[in-house]
Amino acid sequence: MYIIIGALDRYSQERVRSIWRSLSVNSLSNYTYEVVDREPHLTFSSLEKVDLADIQLISEEMAKISQL
Repeated sequence: MYIIIGALDRYSQERVRSIWRSLSVNSLSNYTYEVVDREPHLTFSSLEKVDLADIQLISEEMAKISQL
């Protein structure tokens, strides 16, 4: 499996981790602590196989979005 993700800046990572802690403390979800060293991120695509044409298309679409 191949995944295209977007990394978050330090401030956004800390905000997400704060939400994760709150969910855990309030017994709403421990999902984020089930994997060691889980990092906050955005998943743009999850692919079973890599087709360079698909990657090019995804890249072009992401470039358009980033210009908004």
